[in-house]
Amino acid sequence: MDKKRIISVCVPARDEVHSDFAFDLVNAVAFHVANHPNDAVNVNISKGTLLVSQRSELVMTAMENNADVVLFIDSDMRFPQDTIKQLLDRDLLVVAANCPRRRMPVGPTAANYDPETQRKVPVYTGEHDTGVEQVDAVGTGVMMVDTNVFRAIEMPWFATPWDVAAKGYMGEDIYFCKLLRDNSIPLYIDHDLSKHIGHIGTWEYKHQHTWAIRPQEDAYRASIGLKTELRKKDAA
Repeated sequence: MDKKRIISVCVPARDEVHSDFAFDLVNAVAFHVANHPNDAVNVNISKGTLLVSQRSELVMTAMENNADVVLFIDSDMRFPQDTIKQLLDRDLLVVAANCPRRRMPVGPTAANYDPETQRKVPVYTGEHDTGVEQVDAVGTGVMMVDTNVFRAIEMPWFATPWDVAAKGYMGEDIYFCKLLRDNSIPLYIDHDLSKHIGHIGTWEYKHQHTWAIRPQEDAYRASIGLKTELRKKDAA
């Protein structure tokens, strides 16, 4: 029988979460408990607007509940039902999905720091990338952390200090990654899981988009014998 593990799924959120996220969360927890009945999966949601406090509160709650690992999943993520098992099977202190950013131009959240400039260089999850890869930083959108990591690092675990090199405020997730580097704790991304991660954002639909897609739409309508255009002056 597998050793019993306590997994604390930690979700920082505002007043509402995306329905697709809720669907994936229910599926992931139910799938893991059904296939690994010896494991205990607790779900904790912290509502608010201050991520540094929310993440810290979630970790402290997980540790009070004797969790073995914390699994951060942000409320705007899409993820497969076997996410918990995939990350547990890596057996690493810290492993995360290389989530895509939710803005254009889309890019990865994983990065390494250029030793000459101290600026971030993106680390992409390519079509043929597989396994895990060590990186300097990645977002905490989907990240599993052994709770011993938090015991080894002094608080605060999350903060938003000024980043001199980037000339802007450092995100609380990047600050946590910096603490990992400062404490010689390796951070990895899981390329296999990353390919199945989605980041829910907003999109403003305009007619420029209809113009771009119209050739494909017209071709499809023509292929099934439908007209591609009908104006009132043509129908008169």
